[in-house]
Amino acid sequence: MPAEYFGEFLPFLRMWLVEQHRRVHVMALEKTFVRDGQRRIIGSVTTGYTGAFDTLVRDEQNHIVGRTSERFQTTRDEHGNLVSINTADPGLLIGKRK
Repeated sequence: MPAEYFGEFLPFLRMWLVEQHRRVHVMALEKTFVRDGQRRIIGSVTTGYTGAFDTLVRDEQNHIVGRTSERFQTTRDEHGNLVSINTADPGLLIGKRK
């Protein structure tokens, strides 16, 4: 009796495992724009990367300004130098407009 039960159950188990595998490997990137007081775009923050760096920060010319890591609570500039070791704040990488 158990062999018959598992024989019918295995196709559903396989489908469930494949679906779980797909969900884990799908990256949902989200881009947020940073604006100044006059609603001009001064930068953007892209989140959703898997790995050590969770957030990619770009300036208004779309050049990479730096990266932040929620996992390690660090902020690094475009050269990989540490900007902050106790916060993952994209605002530290986007300077104030002059």
